[in-house]
Amino acid sequence: MRQGSPHVHQAIADVTGRHVLVADLGTDEILVYGADWQKGHLIPGANALRTPHGQGPRQCVFNEAGDRLYALTELGSSICVFSYDASAGTGALIETQSMLPEGYDGESSGACARLHPNGKLLFASNRGHDSIAVFRVQEDGRLQPVGITPTGGRIPRDFALTPDGGLLIVGNQESDELVVFKVDAESGSLKEISRAACPSVTAVAIL
Repeated sequence: MRQGSPHVHQAIADVTGRHVLVADLGTDEILVYGADWQKGHLIPGANALRTPHGQGPRQCVFNEAGDRLYALTELGSSICVFSYDASAGTGALIETQSMLPEGYDGESSGACARLHPNGKLLFASNRGHDSIAVFRVQEDGRLQPVGITPTGGRIPRDFALTPDGGLLIVGNQESDELVVFKVDAESGSLKEISRAACPSVTAVAIL
């Protein structure tokens, strides 16, 4: 049972560095802590951003301004969009967008979400459906679905974008490979251009 107890997946700082947000899949919460960097510890607080029941937040990413938080849910295969006030460490749910095609009833779980460097596109991976969902970021921070592209392998656990946003590299864990896609920064479309063997890949980072 994935939600029988707290199950932390990620911790990230907001743009001010005054708060650290912790995604807890087990409690459907993104907990907001105060950060004391000099003493090196977190200060528990009463604030929490809550995803819909049973969604299971796994990974979060802020927009550049830091006033929108995009939370990928593992169990719900969705992106929850929150408004966020960095001065207070508070926020509110704006919308929830599915990462899967309409009518899909197979097993799948959300894995990874990344914003394009231009801030206009958000990419998210599905394990089971084995795809990358693409969303356009609108002026108010809400998401507009653009399309869903197969990753060419099984269980895309992680992916990364190159610093210029020109390439997306996805790690298909169960088919033991990296697949490289060319990114159209305007349309959000992905085109496979190469692949390479990589046994049991679980994380992708570009340094």
